[in-house]
Amino acid sequence: MGEDETFPLKPPEVLPSASNLRKDELDIVGSPADILAIVAAAVSNGAKGNWLALGRLGQAALKGELSDQFMHELEKLKDQGKLADDFMKKPRSLETWTDIMSAIDNGENDAEKLTAMKAMFYAMNKTNTADGARILAYQLFQIAKRLTSGELLLLKTIYGARGKTSGLFAPIGENQIYASQWVSTMATELGHGLGAMVEYHEAALVDHKLISPRIGTERLGVQKSDARLTDLGMRFCQNILTYQTETEDVCK
Repeated sequence: MGEDETFPLKPPEVLPSASNLRKDELDIVGSPADILAIVAAAVSNGAKGNWLALGRLGQAALKGELSDQFMHELEKLKDQGKLADDFMKKPRSLETWTDIMSAIDNGENDAEKLTAMKAMFYAMNKTNTADGARILAYQLFQIAKRLTSGELLLLKTIYGARGKTSGLFAPIGENQIYASQWVSTMATELGHGLGAMVEYHEAALVDHKLISPRIGTERLGVQKSDARLTDLGMRFCQNILTYQTETEDVCK
């Protein structure tokens, strides 16, 4: 790959002097992706200069890329008839759209968090969404705003591992397994193998009624079916899956 293809705006050797300037003084014109590529090249190549300025530039470019991506997804969904032309006039639509943009502007760049918020926004505004489904999606949007990326990742893992717990057994009651079995399964599915990390994120999912609480006076058991997902947790995960599937289809 030639230099012009790798660094379409400015080659990395000019970045040491450019990084001494404030973000608003940088003479860079291009897409957020181009600017991010330049900043990444500067860091990788050990460019000298004002690292804080480069960091602010990278952060601004990342915000631009994330907001551009969201608006591109909405435009494509509308073009495909999956969003009504006047969807922003629907109740709570402008409010929730503003929440997403504000989150991005405030530095939220975690993919799990933004995907969850965008998925609930889409569930609110899909073509022919009934009033009851719209109200539920708005309530789920509020939950998505409060959950951390770790909690959302655990929830996603639980949804994907529903079949894994159905084959487990424990002599403590019908449709129950030991909580320790559930924790171990989720830790394995997550890939880090740390039960304490699973338990750290478990509490918020219980508090928001996305998974069922532990069972018994000593809290030794958990519901086996659906790996503890409640109907609310199931809908939350299904909304995310629908959004990911449909934006993947229309944005190819």
